[in-house]
Amino acid sequence: VSIEHTITSRNLWPIDIAVWAITVVNSGTAIVPRVPFHTHDDYAPVTQPLALCAFTDLEDPRFTLGLKYILLRADPARTNPQKFGLRNKEGWCAHLLGDELFVKSFAHENRATYPDYQVNNEVYVEGAFQEVELLGPRRVVWPGESLHLSEEWHLFQGVKADPANLRSE
Repeated sequence: VSIEHTITSRNLWPIDIAVWAITVVNSGTAIVPRVPFHTHDDYAPVTQPLALCAFTDLEDPRFTLGLKYILLRADPARTNPQKFGLRNKEGWCAHLLGDELFVKSFAHENRATYPDYQVNNEVYVEGAFQEVELLGPRRVVWPGESLHLSEEWHLFQGVKADPANLRSE
C-alpha cells in the first residue's frame, strides 16, 4: 500500500512545520534499524542521533538495544509509557506480531532538518498500545502551500523471527 500524507497551511503567515505520520498497532514488537555497525578503529564519527523523552527508561525490559536494531515491545502488564526516536537512514521500520511482519518504507533526506532532535522515526508504547511514527523534514510553508510525506506499507505472513534473537543480529 502506498500512502501519501499531506499537510496544507491555512495560516496567514509562513510557518515552520513537518508532517508527522502515526501508525497505531496493538501489541507486538517495533523494530528500528541502526546504521551498519563499524568498530571505533574503522569509523569513529557519530552516525545516528537517538532522541529520548524525559519518561524514557532504557533499563525497561521492553527495550532491546542491539548492534543492528533497536526494539521496543508492547506489554499489556506495563502501562508506563516509553518512547524513543532516531535518525533512520535505512529507510524502513517494522512491527512484528506473531508471524506477521508489517514494514513501513520511506525516504530519508540526508541534508534535511528533522524535528525532535533531528529524528525521522519514533516509537511510542504504553501497555499493549504502540505507535510507529514517521516524521518528515521541517520546512517553511507559506499560506496555501503543502508538505508531503510518502510511505509504503508491506505485510509479510509466516515470518519466523524471534525478537529475542534480534539483539545480536
